[in-house]
Amino acid sequence: MYKLIKIILYSFVKHIIIITYSFAKQIKHVRMKGSYLGEFQELVLLAILSLGEDAYGVSIQKAIKETAGRDITRGALHSALSRLEEKNYLDSRFSEATKKRGGRRKKIYEVTASGRNALKHAQQVRDKFMSTIKTEIQYG
Repeated sequence: MYKLIKIILYSFVKHIIIITYSFAKQIKHVRMKGSYLGEFQELVLLAILSLGEDAYGVSIQKAIKETAGRDITRGALHSALSRLEEKNYLDSRFSEATKKRGGRRKKIYEVTASGRNALKHAQQVRDKFMSTIKTEIQYG
């Protein structure tokens, strides 16, 4: 009888440890994703929204150069795109292969509802600070 209780107790404790570890891992994963946008990530999201259905690597890179005047590398862009997907701010899908692209498909990006909320929050914070500035900001 004592042996049976010991086995049941051991099994119970083992399951509690596994469940606790799994839960802790999920919490860490959520915390790592973060919710704040860096300035470059914000530009990427805005470029994707402005491009609509045509938001893929090269077009995003061009939009940022044309609109923000920033030359960015493909590596920097793809790193930001990966982080934004990890944060669930972006979804992606592959387009159909075309002859024009040598049979390759484009990876098309779309901003999720969470991504839109993050942009809205960033704008609200910026607007709040701007409203506290007593002097006009001079551009030029």
